[in-house]
Amino acid sequence: MTYPVVKGTAPNHVRLMVIAEMPGLVSLNSSSVGVKERSEAEKFYLLRAFNTLPEGTKHADDCSDLPPLFLAEYPHYPAYVKKWHNPSTTHSAAKSSTLGSTISLTIRDSRADTASYKPDFERSFPVSIKVSQLKLVIKAVHQIPPSEQKLTYKSLEHEIPIPTPLDDDLESLLYYGITGGKGLIELV
Repeated sequence: MTYPVVKGTAPNHVRLMVIAEMPGLVSLNSSSVGVKERSEAEKFYLLRAFNTLPEGTKHADDCSDLPPLFLAEYPHYPAYVKKWHNPSTTHSAAKSSTLGSTISLTIRDSRADTASYKPDFERSFPVSIKVSQLKLVIKAVHQIPPSEQKLTYKSLEHEIPIPTPLDDDLESLLYYGITGGKGLIELV
């Protein structure tokens, strides 16, 4: 069953959307919702909602000129615009800033059937890199064909790093909510 709040949402974004949709939520799946996570969730919600509007859309800071159907689907949008910013006036700069961001990744071969030890390697990547391109880098370092690579991502900045499968070669790290900082990519 798919719920409207998470329809079309990457698995690692579901938690963010649930937190943003429930402003009073203090715990989710036995994990506390901290101030930083709530802020990230609200900003993610804001940009996700804005990105559903037609390209080039501008709106008033009070959101009074937005379509009622949009506001019905994203009821917290006006409050988050007031709290954070109006993405129709700042989105292009924010988008280019995010796309230009990098993440420091440690790549680890954690496959049980690995015959020989392969040391971890660290490298910075743009968050706009596609999974297929990342697999080519791993192939160059570890000599593992991309077709044999199954990757997961864990943030090294969260208290409880939850593995996110990077299962779509055509998508970027940004699609999976990876926006910068430090992380671990594991071959599983």
